[in-house]
Amino acid sequence: MNTEHPTSKKKDLLLIVILLLIAAALWAGHHLKDRAQAPQEESTVSEADTDTSPPTNEASTEGADMPLLRAEVTIDGQLKAVLDLAEDQEVTIESITGGTNHLIVQDGEIWCDDASCPDSVCIHQGHQSMDGDIIVCLPNLMIVQLIERDTDAQ
Repeated sequence: MNTEHPTSKKKDLLLIVILLLIAAALWAGHHLKDRAQAPQEESTVSEADTDTSPPTNEASTEGADMPLLRAEVTIDGQLKAVLDLAEDQEVTIESITGGTNHLIVQDGEIWCDDASCPDSVCIHQGHQSMDGDIIVCLPNLMIVQLIERDTDAQ
């Protein structure tokens, strides 16, 4: 009995160490991925802050390459706002549950900057800029869906 027991403890300890190493590797990978994306977002913001006159020219040249998009914001299935992604703006959307979501539209992208929900999943969904992209906040019953507006405008 004494010979099996130490071997069993060694195997259990080895299994725990392996699981901890795997968890640490996954956490490190996730942390590094988030860290690598942060400087790109910050550099975009700083470039937008330094160039105040060209945005109107850049928007017209980008419009030829990129589809014109709108963001339809619904609360509990009811359309509450339609935001043009070609127009920089900030909007606070109030939910029927009393919660709020702060949406930012800048440089053809939209994202949720702040929310009253407990999990902040909507904030972590990041910048959206393509037809069909969505941002969802389940606690506040909000859905933001990007839709190409070329076909609707003409």
